[in-house]
Amino acid sequence: MTFWVDPEDNHVGLTAVEFLSRLPVAVAARTILGALVLFLGAIAHATSGVHNALWRALRAARRFGRKQAGIDSGSARILEDLALGGDLRSAAQCEPIIGVGVVLGRALAVVAKAACTDTSILITGETGSEKELAARVIHALSPRRTGPFISVNCSAIPTGLADSELFGYEPQALTDTQAARPGRLELAAGGTLFLDEVTALPFDIQAKLVRVLKDREVRRVGGHAVHKLNLRVVSSTTCDLHREMNAGRFRSDLFYRLAVVVVDLPPLRDRIEDLAPLATAFLRRAASAHHKSITALTPDALAALSRYNWPGNVRELQHVVERAVLLCTSDVIMAAHLCDLAISVPADVPHQPLVATLREEKSRRIEQALAQTGGDHAAAARLLGISPSSLARLIRSLGLKPPPSLQ
Repeated sequence: MTFWVDPEDNHVGLTAVEFLSRLPVAVAARTILGALVLFLGAIAHATSGVHNALWRALRAARRFGRKQAGIDSGSARILEDLALGGDLRSAAQCEPIIGVGVVLGRALAVVAKAACTDTSILITGETGSEKELAARVIHALSPRRTGPFISVNCSAIPTGLADSELFGYEPQALTDTQAARPGRLELAAGGTLFLDEVTALPFDIQAKLVRVLKDREVRRVGGHAVHKLNLRVVSSTTCDLHREMNAGRFRSDLFYRLAVVVVDLPPLRDRIEDLAPLATAFLRRAASAHHKSITALTPDALAALSRYNWPGNVRELQHVVERAVLLCTSDVIMAAHLCDLAISVPADVPHQPLVATLREEKSRRIEQALAQTGGDHAAAARLLGISPSSLARLIRSLGLKPPPSLQ
């Protein structure tokens, strides 16, 4: 994983271990990143260098005080447990969360404290805000890390099958069933059950789930035998659960069983400082997957990304960057590669027609490139980061004429 800090600190693009090894002790103690990178970046590199980095940051925290370092006593104990030989290899199997900002840091500090317990956790946040990734991090850092992580997309369970999907069934309990099948709760034995979009569960299933979580035992559909449960439940939602409860769509008793600890993941628009490291990480991942030699995003591309409101959050950013990688024909991604992806539309112009705005933006950029290159189409194409044939097609489709200075 690549971890970023402020480019002015000259640490852009360093791995977590490289970053910590170069970070001045005073800075490590004063920034929340000095604490968060320990379990978000370092777990992706289960090496002796990680342990050295862990101890270095902990010594800095002791020297300058935990309060200034953003590390309380509970978090410090968690970090010391990791440094003393916590199961980094298990945690390394989990994709790390990327971020350097304080807004994300506050949410992840809650994750760090709650992960080492066995309590139920509710993760809230908008679509695409990496709720499942946070759940996997919780599992990877928990005492149950060696057990299974069973993810259930509650909104995707077919109508009428939620009962058998969650609780299992016995032979002949359902039409044409010849063998018993354990439900997802049983499959999560010894590990973590993740209920994604838990508000999508039917109301009668919610009632049954309350009883199951209370008694820690389950009866399969069509059966009488009691199966004991040993699992942790992590759930997520994009909805306002208090509003859902007031509307009678979600049971309050289930809410209080699931939401012992609540982790609220911020939307990407509220953690804009994380946009550059996220985009760069997605760029490297996509370039590697598609065997392309694209190395970076230009400043104007990053500026275009930062102007967008990101309703789809981190997932949308990942898809935008991957598409730009696929379309890019140069070794860097420029703003011109993003104009087809609604990135150039400022977030404060919500009522401007999107198609018209994109057409105008493409026309403006092409005319500007032609003016700068004196009408040389090949040079303009290089400036825009596209092929001459692509430029020719765009000129024809947009009905462009030579700039006035060239007529």
